[in-house]
Order: sequence, then structure tokens, then C-alpha cells
Amino acid sequence: MKIEHINHASVLIEGNSGNFVLTDPWYISPAFGGWVQRPQPYLNSLRKILSIPQEKLTVVVSHGHDDHLDEFFISHHLKDCNFVVPKFENPGLVSRIERLINKKPLVLTEKALDLGGYKFSSFINDEFTFYDAIVSISDGISLCIHANDNWHEYPKSLIEKLSKKIVEVGGNDNSYFLVQFGVADSFPINYSDLSDEECFGILEERINNYGNAFTKNIENLCLDSAFIYANQATYSYPSFRSLEKTPYEMVQSFLEKSNLPIEQLLPGQVINCDKKKEVRQENEISLFSFCLNAFLTKARNFTKKDNLFFKVNNEDCESEGVCYYTDMVNWQRILIGELTLESITIGGLGSVTKPKDSNISDLHHSITKFSYIAQTQIKKLGLGYYDLTSE
Repeated sequence: MKIEHINHASVLIEGNSGNFVLTDPWYISPAFGGWVQRPQPYLNSLRKILSIPQEKLTVVVSHGHDDHLDEFFISHHLKDCNFVVPKFENPGLVSRIERLINKKPLVLTEKALDLGGYKFSSFINDEFTFYDAIVSISDGISLCIHANDNWHEYPKSLIEKLSKKIVEVGGNDNSYFLVQFGVADSFPINYSDLSDEECFGILEERINNYGNAFTKNIENLCLDSAFIYANQATYSYPSFRSLEKTPYEMVQSFLEKSNLPIEQLLPGQVINCDKKKEVRQENEISLFSFCLNAFLTKARNFTKKDNLFFKVNNEDCESEGVCYYTDMVNWQRILIGELTLESITIGGLGSVTKPKDSNISDLHHSITKFSYIAQTQIKKLGLGYYDLTSE
């Protein structure tokens, strides 16, 4: 079994059958209205996913949080794949997937489901949640425990069930345990009644709790190591909060100081059969950067203006050109066709810089026309609008 980390809780698994499994895709859309992917998934990883015939790809969605389910990407690029989801008391996740792919996903329980050369099972930690699940994925030789957000200490009954799956593939050497290790909400950062010192203290306590639960779980599962993910998202922190380190950076500092047998997964890294991470290629471009650059090129060609720029940070704007800038959340909403560039020029979600005393009314009208043509094409083609296969 080869496991490639795409980003966040998304991995691409390749077994011996010639078929693939993709978990929790979240690549280009914002989540919860404000989260963006950081580190970003790489363009080459997405090209690989899009090159796989959809009949050879099974998609696992562990639960219905936006950072595990990119509706734009799924509806445009994964509709013909097999989808599997855990069985929950509430049918909301099944209904949501059905709306995106026009067919019901297969539902997982503790009983193994054979599909495409893999066996899938799902397990719920009854002491933690009833709307999230651990998914085990086995190719008969190796086992991936896709625990996603289930980091809490597992009860004895759950340990016993997962241990059976580990034994089935020969134990620790052939088992890969992937689990969240990071603060996944806005508490305490966005709580204005807390001082910076109190906020930092709570963050440290939460990260220590992750470490304690992680240690107990891998000891009880008789594993000697594990990989962490599902901690690669960020949002715009409130202006009243001064943080020396982001929660993700705090996790990395914690890992450096601890002796826990944990390895952080990063986009593009591959775990091979001896649990060693292959080094990803240097200077790879992210999916977001590629799409934004392609969008800019199309806008320049349409407006016939080479001094047009699209930026995330106004400090990067060119003094001799016309620069549209907004934050990454808004750019992502534009890139998936949810908004147009008028969200900047009219909606006030960004700003425009231009040379002093220059008149850009013609450009403004041309950009408006381009915006709606682009939005229509994006809604039709998805990421195909950006010619991902081109160099």
C-alpha cells in the first residue's frame, strides 16, 4: 500500500488491485465561510487524481464538515466515482453526497465492505461523537486507519475492534494510523473576553491533550508510530488577537520538544511500504497559485492589458499596473465561480490600486464582462477551466 498525502485529511491510497482510494477531498473551496487550505495541495497531486479513471477510484468521506468535503471539486470531477460514507443516525451526509453525484453513496458499518480490491469498515467512538467515524481501509496486505478528526482517547471496545483489523494484516508493520493533531476551531482565539496570555495557555493545554490521547491510543493499539494530518487549515485571525505562533506552528513546536512517535504529513509526501516518507519535489506550484495565475492570464488576454495583476496581498501590487487584491477566501470563491471580480470592484471585498491620475473605466467595463463569462465557464467546466493539464 502506498499513501500519498494530498492535503489536510485527504490521502490517495494505491493498493495492489490497480484501483485507488481517495479520502476527504478538500482542495479549492473555502470551508465554514473562512477556512482555507494551508499548506496548499500541489498541482501535480491534483493532476494525478484527475488522471485516474473514475471507475477505478473510490472516495471516502468520513463526515460532513466542509474541510472534508469540497462540493465544487466533487460535483465537477468525482461524480462517476464510487462513494462510501459511514452510517450515522442522521442521513444528512448521505443526502448531501447524493445531491452532488446524483446517486446514493454506499454506507459503511463495522462489517467489512468489499469494493475495488479493498475492504472498508467504519467505527464510531460512542464516547466522543455520533457524526464522525474512523474508517479502516485494507488491501489485504496493509491497513490504513483513517481516523481523521477522531483524536480523543478510544474506549476499550473501540480499541478491540481496531486491533482486530491490525491483526488481520499482520500487525504493526503493515498498519498506518493517520489522525488529526491540531486545534480545529476558533476557540480560544476568537473569544475576545480572553487575554492573549489566557488564549495561549488554553492552546497549549489543548495541544497537550492531543498528545496525551495520541500516546494512549497508539500504545493500546500496539503501534509504534503514527502520522498526523487534518491540521492544515487557517483563517484570518481577529485584529484584537496577537499570536506569536499559529496553532499549527504551536503543534510543530510541541512535536519538536516531545519524544512522541509522530510524523507530520505534508502535501505531496508519500508513505511507502516501510513507513518512510518520500521527500516531495522542491519548487512545486500549489493548485491555488496555478488557478489564480491561469485566471489572470485569461483576464489579460480578454482585456488586452498586460499590466493587470491579481494579488492576495496589496503589498505585492505593482506600482505601474492595475492590481485587484483580496484575501484568499474571496479569491477561492471567485475561482470556483461562487462570486465574480465584481465582489472586489463593487462588493467591497477587496481593493484596486492603479497609477495616480490614470483612468481605468474601460478596463473596469471589460473586467466586468470577463467576470461573468468566466463564472459561467467555471460552473460548467470546474477546474477544467484552468487547463490543469497544461504546463
